[in-house]
Amino acid sequence: MHTHSPKQDPQLRVQDHPTSGQQFDHDVHVKISLGFGIGIVLASVLTMIGMWIWLNQYLNREALLEADRAPRVEQAPPPEPRLQIHPEQDLQAFVLEQNAHLESYGWTEQSQDYGHIAIEDAMKLVVEQRLPVRNQPRQWENPLLWRDHSLLHANPGGGH
Repeated sequence: MHTHSPKQDPQLRVQDHPTSGQQFDHDVHVKISLGFGIGIVLASVLTMIGMWIWLNQYLNREALLEADRAPRVEQAPPPEPRLQIHPEQDLQAFVLEQNAHLESYGWTEQSQDYGHIAIEDAMKLVVEQRLPVRNQPRQWENPLLWRDHSLLHANPGGGH
């Protein structure tokens, strides 16, 4: 006797399937599907409520901790050099200071008899007295404190 399995014989598979007008809802369980959907919605709502409660507790805890902290003490400014707050104004003040120095008279080092005179008057003296002029440009570190000692020996009058 030879038997066929439903996988091998397509006629047997068709005969096993109900086609006589019966409803096919035996494979779909509506109550289970609705219950699963309602469960997901409830789980989502409970999760959101839990997160809202947790966030409120966290914010309240932070507010309590902030209230317990000592008030902030004003910090001393950082050491020099600091960043410029108003660079344009600082530059203008620097230029005014430099121009005032170039247009004034004063001592650079009074103990060694080094001084400075106004630049216009210095140029007039150079022309009038025919003082020696340097052919090479000078290399200087700080223009306000620069002294050319070679000119001291060239001018027998000792003028500074």
